[in-house]
Amino acid sequence: MVTLKDGENSLTRQYKIAILIENFDKKGGSERRTYELVKRLKNNGHDITVFANSWSNTSTFEGEGINFVKVPMTRWPFRFMAPLTYAYFANKAVKKEDFDIIHSQTRTYYQDVATLGGGCHRAWIDEGSRLKLLDPFHRAVLSIEKRQFQDGNYKRIIVNSKLSKNGILKFYPVPEDRIKVIHNGVDTERFNPLNKEKYRTEIRKLHNISDDDFVILYVGSGFKRKGVSYLIEAAASIGNDFINKNRIKLLIVGKDRLWPYKRLAAKTGIDKNIIFVDYASETEKYYAASDIFALPTFFDPFANVTLEAMASGLPVITTKKNGASEIIEDGKEGFIINTPLEIDALTEKIRVLLNSETRRDMADRAREKSKWFTWDRMTEETLKVYDEIRAFG
Repeated sequence: MVTLKDGENSLTRQYKIAILIENFDKKGGSERRTYELVKRLKNNGHDITVFANSWSNTSTFEGEGINFVKVPMTRWPFRFMAPLTYAYFANKAVKKEDFDIIHSQTRTYYQDVATLGGGCHRAWIDEGSRLKLLDPFHRAVLSIEKRQFQDGNYKRIIVNSKLSKNGILKFYPVPEDRIKVIHNGVDTERFNPLNKEKYRTEIRKLHNISDDDFVILYVGSGFKRKGVSYLIEAAASIGNDFINKNRIKLLIVGKDRLWPYKRLAAKTGIDKNIIFVDYASETEKYYAASDIFALPTFFDPFANVTLEAMASGLPVITTKKNGASEIIEDGKEGFIINTPLEIDALTEKIRVLLNSETRRDMADRAREKSKWFTWDRMTEETLKVYDEIRAFG
């Protein structure tokens, strides 16, 4: 096991690191964060072993010192068995070798560092329906989470927002100084205002949107939790005459059951002003085609789409329940409302951003702010946590 000497840090000492995650790919927020971390740890010369049930996009790492160990996990015959079997078998697998750092990206029984990209599960339930406490799946997840936060089963906890940190402190006896907030990063090359020149016309033509239309963009799944119905109601409350005069369109990109939201759009009389896009792998094109971004979520530990929109040069309207709102100064890079239920406030912010000068100023500020939040910075801050553990335990 590595013990740091005076003057040593992770830039001069290479660690043998175990990464624990159920699925190693780039599809979800936690998965993307893990992928970007592993890529940079590898580039810094650290010895990495990924313990996962499944993985993809590994060609980047083949022959580059990244080892993959398959961890058994079953979802049959009951869904709740998935988190339990992964936690059990990952714990057994990781004990077969000595690692300097065991870094879990999910809920596991033992680790040196636990990164909770999805936040505290108990806090998530508290923000939604407590009836979920009766669901065997959620009870299984909570049983693992409770054990994960027991003293001796972790040394440090990394979360991506103060919102997530406060959720842990509310429900578990974790010392505050053991929780480190490290915000997510964003690829400012992929998500870039220059994309407008490349993709704006293409995407607008694809969805029959005029060059003069004012486009409000939403990106994400989980429509109910992320307030899509309230975004539709806010757009409708502007009034049909005003909507048509200002050529306002709502572009909703994401997978979910669409019929309740299409029915709501028809009921409110603005169905002709709403475009639903079931799936888009190249979301950077949709940011490029839009004028502002809205995410009126009820709960999101740190919505990566917030940073993606900012990096793309879009003002953001979101809520205090989005951990990513912590990086936005209200009225500077966008607007922050309390909850999606504040439909009047949401409507007002949309009206304000119809002003091209205001919108342009906020877009520039949003782009500049996003440059602070790189994946390199996230990795450097994570390595400091490793150093702290090796130096002080």
